[in-house]
Amino acid sequence: MLLSLDERKRIPLGKIIKAGKLKVTLYNAEIIAGKIVLEPMVAVPEHEAWLYKNAAALSSVKRGLSEKPKHKLPDMSKHLQDNE
Repeated sequence: MLLSLDERKRIPLGKIIKAGKLKVTLYNAEIIAGKIVLEPMVAVPEHEAWLYKNAAALSSVKRGLSEKPKHKLPDMSKHLQDNE
């Protein structure tokens, strides 16, 4: 697909993004070997970023989320009412 620069030297990416069915709105742009490369990105809040930097912790969280509970937890609402 050929794209032309507009009067402000911008390239409209709407057609490319729509064709690729991407829902990303943040991109990292680099020039690599004379080519402009756009990499879809997501923003992560700083207080959560540590998890993605710690491979062991991330693996543990993913493993925990994928495990099904072995048994159903009991309904504790009756006990909470008794303590009121």
